[in-house]
Amino acid sequence: MINAYSIPELLISYKGNISAVARAANTTRVSVRRYLDDPNCERHAVINGKLMTWTVGTSKGFCQRKQTNED
Repeated sequence: MINAYSIPELLISYKGNISAVARAANTTRVSVRRYLDDPNCERHAVINGKLMTWTVGTSKGFCQRKQTNED
């Protein structure tokens, strides 16, 4: 079974706690803030607890976002 959510949906379910959303999406708080304005999942989706982002300029579509030191 696939569970897919948006960051704004998770933020509502975690009562605005960005740290809890970051843990649930297996990402950082910076990444959570980056996708707060994307409620329709046009640039991201949290699928089975992993943040997947849209890759611009490729035919890959959604892929797991690589963590960098700036996150």
